Amino acid sequence: MKQFFHKSNLFLLFFASVSFVLTTGFSLLMDFSIGSEDILFVKIATYGSIALMLMNFMDILSYWIIGRTKEMFVRRLVGSTPLGLLVQLLLQTQALGILAFILGLVLAIVTAHMTGFVTLRIQAALNALLIGMVLNLVFSTGVIACRVKAIYGGGTA
Repeated sequence: MKQFFHKSNLFLLFFASVSFVLTTGFSLLMDFSIGSEDILFVKIATYGSIALMLMNFMDILSYWIIGRTKEMFVRRLVGSTPLGLLVQLLLQTQALGILAFILGLVLAIVTAHMTGFVTLRIQAALNALLIGMVLNLVFSTGVIACRVKAIYGGGTA
């Protein structure tokens, strides 16, 4: 159980940091008072964080799912269906993603309040949430489906 929380914390902190960068970056992009040379840096940082999220998400999610293999086998033994297990794991990844978004948003609000450098915008936060949840759903479905298929005898993963 301790290992599950450690892996969930890794997943949560990764998403929180990415949502912090996305929220702050989108807010800066919507702020027209920054200079043209600064906007290039903000675009690079914002889109770079999306690329970082895409590159690392699969590794972190695979690490999280592989760590739960014993739990999945136990659920299979007590009668869980592949669809039921898939839905449960997808809901858990989405819940962790939303919790991480809230943590990242709080971090962005605190940072913006302390520095006064950026005014956070609601639209930027909603954009960050939408991007994070869509990427979470798209990538987690494939990873989780492969693992569930392997556990139920459909191949190896």
